[in-house]
Amino acid sequence: MSEAILDQLAADMNKLLTEPIGSRRIKITDLTPRDGQQCKLATRVTTDDLLPLCASIDNCGFYAVEVWGGATFDVCMRYLKENPWDRLRRIKAVMPKTKLQMLLRGQHILAYRPYTDTIVCKFVDRAIANGMNVFRIFEATNDFRNIEVATRAVKELGGEAHVEVNYTVSPVHTLEKWMEYAEQLIEIGADWLSLKDATGIMTPFDSYRIIKGIKDRAKGKLPVLLHCHDMGGTSSMCHLMAILAGVDMIDTVLSPLSFGSAHPATETMVASLKGTPFDTGIDVKVLEEPAQITRQIKEKYEKYETGYTGVSADVFIHKVPGGMISNMVAQLKEAKRMDLMEAAVQDRHEGNERLRERQVRPSAWSSEQRLDQEDYERQRTRLFHSLRRASRPGGLGQSNQGSRSAGEKRRRSSFGRVVSDAGKRISHTTRKRWARTGNGLGNLLA
Repeated sequence: MSEAILDQLAADMNKLLTEPIGSRRIKITDLTPRDGQQCKLATRVTTDDLLPLCASIDNCGFYAVEVWGGATFDVCMRYLKENPWDRLRRIKAVMPKTKLQMLLRGQHILAYRPYTDTIVCKFVDRAIANGMNVFRIFEATNDFRNIEVATRAVKELGGEAHVEVNYTVSPVHTLEKWMEYAEQLIEIGADWLSLKDATGIMTPFDSYRIIKGIKDRAKGKLPVLLHCHDMGGTSSMCHLMAILAGVDMIDTVLSPLSFGSAHPATETMVASLKGTPFDTGIDVKVLEEPAQITRQIKEKYEKYETGYTGVSADVFIHKVPGGMISNMVAQLKEAKRMDLMEAAVQDRHEGNERLRERQVRPSAWSSEQRLDQEDYERQRTRLFHSLRRASRPGGLGQSNQGSRSAGEKRRRSSFGRVVSDAGKRISHTTRKRWARTGNGLGNLLA
């Protein structure tokens, strides 16, 4: 296998030496206003401080800029006391030239439990109406039934749908498994397919093999991008190998908030590709102003920086995503319970070992539990058993094709709740639960 990869790489490199500059131009999406500050500054940057950065980034020529979604919606309400919809509208006002991008958790929207199809569609509708253009849609366990509704809604309402497959390492995640995932996503009918390593554990040769395979399977039906965090220190190499394999776009973050739990530096990748067939067409000098503003933001919010967001080989063991670990640290610090951090990381490693082939990207909601010491073991045990149940055939992350027809409109979540495609079958208990947990989300949809 390694010899075959090296032979292919040699052939690719020889071919590239004769191709003109920019003939295979690589697109860049900059993630600084959302994923960058989420990974490095616990998502605590206010809208007022983001606006000058967004206005400056609008002049850089990126394919899109990620400004919303992920943890920003929750943090705006829980910590910053801001209306997240106001944030979106204000950013759109200062970024008229660039596509705005958000991270959408499929059926979970931006929360930590599933919502009806009706609410998912309404959310997408309101997001587009308020200025959103590009939706990165993922499901933590690669159960793609949970992104079908969101993807269809984005397409029908005029947005751009980027569906994501989450990278992990386990005995069942072979190259053929990644190709199987890719084929499922290609059939969903999205605009882009994204290989997403939210943790930073991908290795360069895996990046090459998987991207090459996805491009071959896609057969030009849709372009492919790579989203790769840098906790393991390999992301720049993974980007380069993906580019050689034919990837169409990469995700980056401006240098002051780059690498470690975030992504490769935008300036680094732009400079590295300049004068090659993959030249981005972006002038690195244009990046100086937004980088300086980002540096000022970093200095203002330095109290949220932590040693856990740097490059660390520990990530290959615990596999905690970059966007999650900074918020874990911030919450534990605020609760004055940093003594639980090492135990939480160790629990993740133990969970990996016990679940083995069911390893997935950990859902962000698990980091939001406010635990005191006496409740810690009980919550820990309950979480493990819920993950184990969800990993069984028919549960989250494990398709159960034989038990439902292709045209069937109903789906069963791991919480034991059945929801019709129209979102009409809602129990009284479920209505009460949504009323409690959705007051910050559903009420803002009006």
